[in-house]
Amino acid sequence: MRPKTHKYKAIAALCMIGLIAFAMLYERPGKGMHVEVIIVPGGGQTPEGPPEHQKLRLNEAARLYREKKGEVKILVLSGGTPHKPNPMDPHGFDIKEGECSAKYLMSVLNVPGDDILEEDFSLDTLGNAFWARTVHTDPAGFRKLTVVNNHWHMPRTKAIFDWVFSLPPVHTAAYSITYVEVADGLPDDILESRLEKESAALPGVTKLSNTIHTLSQFHAFLFRAHGAYKSSRLLKERATINPSLAKSY
Repeated sequence: MRPKTHKYKAIAALCMIGLIAFAMLYERPGKGMHVEVIIVPGGGQTPEGPPEHQKLRLNEAARLYREKKGEVKILVLSGGTPHKPNPMDPHGFDIKEGECSAKYLMSVLNVPGDDILEEDFSLDTLGNAFWARTVHTDPAGFRKLTVVNNHWHMPRTKAIFDWVFSLPPVHTAAYSITYVEVADGLPDDILESRLEKESAALPGVTKLSNTIHTLSQFHAFLFRAHGAYKSSRLLKERATINPSLAKSY
């Protein structure tokens, strides 16, 4: 009987090793929860690069990156805006806002490309939050986030990010988000137009957040009801906005 006892002990030992190895592999993504990511929402672009207000966001993101001694990632957001076309590169390809911001971080602020993440699909702040979460923070396991934005854009940004990043399902720990404001960076006349727009849009965010309670519902809203993403938009003329307001994008 002793040989069988040794055999069972060996099998048990192998099973224990397997369980330990599985546990180690399972826990590994959780380590991402301790990695911070600095998020810079889309703020527009020009043929020459980011506009002044977007540079303020990116400069602060780079400063925070260095403050953390490079132990964080910078996530730059947006594919563009429905309000005006993207600039084109010399080969005729359109330049996404995320690409524009990433290039500025690397070429002007000397942030290593390996520490920059891009999201190049979203077209507004609602989309910024949705794709930041579904493309990057959820799969990467990032949970400690810092969002950098201008003073004029921060109230709506905070309302949207707090809402979208709290929507279930949250598969691991809840998100922890801090917000860092930078100066407005807009001329007075453009700032006035943009503040009016922000003030008018914020109640709509509150109303939506009271009716959309899951990530699945948010997804359905984006692609069935949101004018920037639902396919039926393609059968309508593109709406125009105040030229002064357009300069803030």
